[in-house]
Amino acid sequence: MTRQLNIYNFVLSLVLVTALLLHSAFSKRKINLANAATKNIACALTGKVINISDGDTLNVLDAQNYQHKVRLAAIDAPEKRQAFGNIAKKHLAGLVKNKTVCVAWEKRGRYGRIIGTVYVEQIEVNLDLDENGLAWHYKKYQNQQSPAGRERYAQAENNARSNNLGLWQDGNAIAPWQWRRQKTKTASLEKKQASDP
Repeated sequence: MTRQLNIYNFVLSLVLVTALLLHSAFSKRKINLANAATKNIACALTGKVINISDGDTLNVLDAQNYQHKVRLAAIDAPEKRQAFGNIAKKHLAGLVKNKTVCVAWEKRGRYGRIIGTVYVEQIEVNLDLDENGLAWHYKKYQNQQSPAGRERYAQAENNARSNNLGLWQDGNAIAPWQWRRQKTKTASLEKKQASDP
């Protein structure tokens, strides 16, 4: 009977510890981090960047060793196989790889990724990519930004364009959403042609 009670207490302790860890992993923490506008940012996630997938997607490892895939909000960087795609990825890696970041976010996208704004060493990373001509301001989703945020990102893109920074050096730069659509159409056509006798 004592042995069964000990096992029961052990299992109950494990359940409680697991619940506590999960709660702390998913609860929002507020830390003070000055960005360019010296605002307080509500960080929903802090952790170390362990992987860069492309110019607007990265993986963050939190204090509980849980990985979170984060898609940078408000921008769309060139795809890896697209012109300037690897440059955008390298720039992002130079800013955040192996560094502790703060991610302000409120929702997940359709692929389950966190959609957020990343901050590191007082830099708003999403805006930095836009300012350096390594991403488009993703106007399709601009209604999810504050009016001030929309203005800052639109102005950053306009400045990068007028100064021929990054991808704006290419007079025929193709937006990633158009490039993806074009690739999908091409793949569908090739598949259809392969199935036709």
